[in-house]
Amino acid sequence: MMRRIFLVTISFVSIGCFAQTRHADSLKNLLKEETTPVRKFDLINKILEEEVNSGVNIDTSLCIEMLRLAHDLKNDSLAAIGYNMAGSYNARKGDYTTALEYLFTAIPLAEKAKDKRRICSLYFDISLLYIFIKNLREAFYYNLKGRENLPGKSMPMYDFLLAQFDRNMVRYYLLVDKPDSALPYVIHLEQEGIKLKTPVIILPSLFLSGAAYAQLGKKDSAAFYFRRAAGFADSISSVGLKWASEKYYIPYLIQNGRMEEAKKRAYGLLKLGEDYKNWDVKITATVFLRTIFDKTHEPDSAYYFSMAEISMKDSFFNENNINKVQVIAFNEKLRSMEERRRTEIREKQREQNITLGLIFLGILTLVILFVYQLRKRKAEMNKKLAGQRDRISRELHDNVGSQLTYMRGNIDWLIDSKGVLSQEEEMNKLSVVSETSKNIMNDLRETIWVIKKENIKLDELSDRLKSYLQKQVSFCQGTEVEIIENIRKNYSFSPVELLTTYRICQEAITNIIKHAHATKIVLEIGSDKERDYFFTITDNGLGFVTQPPKEGHYGLLNMVQRSKEVGAMFSILSEPGKGTNVALVKFS
Repeated sequence: MMRRIFLVTISFVSIGCFAQTRHADSLKNLLKEETTPVRKFDLINKILEEEVNSGVNIDTSLCIEMLRLAHDLKNDSLAAIGYNMAGSYNARKGDYTTALEYLFTAIPLAEKAKDKRRICSLYFDISLLYIFIKNLREAFYYNLKGRENLPGKSMPMYDFLLAQFDRNMVRYYLLVDKPDSALPYVIHLEQEGIKLKTPVIILPSLFLSGAAYAQLGKKDSAAFYFRRAAGFADSISSVGLKWASEKYYIPYLIQNGRMEEAKKRAYGLLKLGEDYKNWDVKITATVFLRTIFDKTHEPDSAYYFSMAEISMKDSFFNENNINKVQVIAFNEKLRSMEERRRTEIREKQREQNITLGLIFLGILTLVILFVYQLRKRKAEMNKKLAGQRDRISRELHDNVGSQLTYMRGNIDWLIDSKGVLSQEEEMNKLSVVSETSKNIMNDLRETIWVIKKENIKLDELSDRLKSYLQKQVSFCQGTEVEIIENIRKNYSFSPVELLTTYRICQEAITNIIKHAHATKIVLEIGSDKERDYFFTITDNGLGFVTQPPKEGHYGLLNMVQRSKEVGAMFSILSEPGKGTNVALVKFS
């Protein structure tokens, strides 16, 4: 039944690819007759999006026309789309540095236009480029930024964008050798591929699933998904997608000793490269064939493909130079257009500057007086804030102290009321009240400790947190604690940041003690060249199904919000029966 569904999906996608090609041709015919700038831009955008999604080469003249129309219309959202397409073109030509420049240029324009769909897409594209160049820290960061900017679920592109997020997460976790973490995203990506019926989602969902299960050592599942990927790749015409699939599948076949099948697919990949005159594909196939013949102890064939590889690389060098020339020409056209636009802006700015200069001379004295008053007011405000901090400390002390007095009065009353309650009931109540009073006093001491200091070092916070964990675990029999501390730079916290960080870690530990039923808790505290600090708290307890925090779920929501306020990244990974991992990281 599953195979039948899959074959039907393939046939629908194949029909869809053919329909896409015909649709793109009809759009180009409409473009020739269109004269309205906004409609022309919309038509170009649709053509280029179909070219991107189907994997064919991007029409550079249309990219340039897009940006010209966007600038003429003075529309930031349209300009962001144009730079996005320019970045995609450079990425396909292998110029990732220039591609990133265009994508980062597009982001402030999309943000200014409040175009969440474009912001989200840009961040996902940036993340994927960082994956290509193996800058995994940036890849992970920008993929999360993309998820933060996802449009509403009712938006037409929501599922497609979410699939990009899942695809990047799978690639990231495979590169860092964490297939367990990749698995939930693999499953979701496969569902999205079936739903969207577009090759750029379906095929990656299949070969990335195969790669994830292969890393997990689940050979049957890996083989199943790789076979599906191979069958699907044979049904589409996109050279890039086929190439990407085989780069995962053929090494898997070699690794598992299936040399004949690996050889057959490598020869098929070589033919694909020859048919489309694609040197990247041909070199990849040749390297695979050389490796296969090396492993099967066929030195003559291995030597043949080794020499072919050298020859192809020479030819590829010449082809690559041609690509570079094309990229340079394309980027030069864009820069020339940008320079003309900047010249026009400078001319208008020069005229405005004359007027503004006269105004500036008139208000200069007022500005100087304003700055003086501002500095004076700032000094007064700092003095006032210091007084407020002292008052907060006193108010906290008085408030908590009054509660303690009240609780202790109740203890005295309970002790004097002998005979009314049983001895066991009396002692239980006394224990609860006494323990509560101790907790209040501890909270008071911690808060005043933070407020009274100008800054606190990471090692001091580490000692506090270790002490807190040991104390909490002392109430849970049979719970083992492991503490790993690796502080390479002693980060200095502001009072607010320290209190926020400490409270997040406290809440994570409290949740484990209350709900996880764990037999082991691991606390890791550290810092290094790239991270100001990181805290990870891991348990082997019950675990749960992680979901985005919702309004009303104050614990997790507060931890996420607090981490954002101090510029840190908060994550939680959990599965039922597999425990929970909570991480708080601030990058340098």
